[in-house]
Amino acid sequence: MVVGLNPRRPFDEDYLQFILVTSRLLSTCLTSILLHEEDIGRRERTIANAEAMKYQLKEQLTLSQQEAERNVSKFKRFAERADVGIFLIGLDGVYSYRNKAWFDILGTVEEDISLNEAWDLLIAEDCREMGQNKFKELLETKQHQ
Repeated sequence: MVVGLNPRRPFDEDYLQFILVTSRLLSTCLTSILLHEEDIGRRERTIANAEAMKYQLKEQLTLSQQEAERNVSKFKRFAERADVGIFLIGLDGVYSYRNKAWFDILGTVEEDISLNEAWDLLIAEDCREMGQNKFKELLETKQHQ
């Protein structure tokens, strides 16, 4: 900033105060503008980092899903060839998978048979209570039984 003075008026205390007040006002405005620009730059970098992280997480999720699908496919191929009954059941007691041998062992049963109904067909009568207790313990502790 260039300040020109009137040569016919002496440089006195009033001029000095005007220049000081003007320089403080300009300094405050420029500082505010610089801080605002830094804040905008910081936000843009944060947004760019978040987008990059989102992309990486999406890629990791895609890879994990593909790996899970491959593992499920391998498991199903193994289970269908097995001579033993294999089933997967959720914590809610609903079957998510049963192989052909499972149906062969139980005989002709309904597709939507519940776990409680299947216990009677799967486990000998004298072992049913122990099997049900072990399954309840499995649900509660989520530990190997």
